[in-house]
Amino acid sequence: MTQAHHAAAALDPAPPRNSPPAADGKQPSDSLSAVNALAEYHDSHSPRRSRLAILRALPWRGKWPYFRDQLLLKTVAGLTAIGIVVFLAVHIFAPTVRPRLYIAVIDGALSSQGAAALQSQTAQAFDLPEGRDGGVVIDASFNFDEGDLGKLQTLLSSGEVDAIIAPPKDFTALAGYGYFTALNTSLTASQRAESSSDWVRLRGYDDADSPDAFYDGSGKGPVRAYGVRLAHAKGWGALRPAQPDAMIGLAQSSKHLDTAQAFFDYLYRGLHP
Repeated sequence: MTQAHHAAAALDPAPPRNSPPAADGKQPSDSLSAVNALAEYHDSHSPRRSRLAILRALPWRGKWPYFRDQLLLKTVAGLTAIGIVVFLAVHIFAPTVRPRLYIAVIDGALSSQGAAALQSQTAQAFDLPEGRDGGVVIDASFNFDEGDLGKLQTLLSSGEVDAIIAPPKDFTALAGYGYFTALNTSLTASQRAESSSDWVRLRGYDDADSPDAFYDGSGKGPVRAYGVRLAHAKGWGALRPAQPDAMIGLAQSSKHLDTAQAFFDYLYRGLHP
């Protein structure tokens, strides 16, 4: 072989890494190394196990640290989510029982002590429990100067309030908001006949359609008898301290009109149901 042929053979490149097997069927040495490395990797790495499987496999002294670090946060989050779902389900499918009679007393028309006494007396006379769970509530906590008008509006919108007792100024404002029913439709014939001399006629709410989007119909409705003065009410005068010029009206959205009428008899006429 000439010197040129020896030089050409020396410059020949090595066979490619992915070259086919040699004639004798053996894999090139570099491909064999890659296969061996992959096998060694699989031998040194066991299949991935779940955290619960790892927790079960750990000795007792290692279970709590592993649970604390890996599972505690997820467990607490899961239990919280379940608690919220249960809470919503209970309140949706088993709502709390509303009071059979709820009287809202506004701005100190009756003291808290007087309201407690009236609640106890009324519950006994009506053979009902005291409190919200199907009983009697005389709530004297409303103070409009402290923003409790919103609280009253929420209770009215849910139909929970049956009657309202308030001083003249507040009563006039509430009548203007449309919160009372007219007495000629909410009292019985005998109640109207006996209490008509103490009726208070006020402007209600004007709910007529108006092209003005900012129109406020408060106190612009027709004049009707919405309230009864309690100055001559037999059951009111015995309460101390109670404002003699306070008025009572039946709530527009009351769901217990019969109980509210019975309360009016008890408070104004001194009659037990």
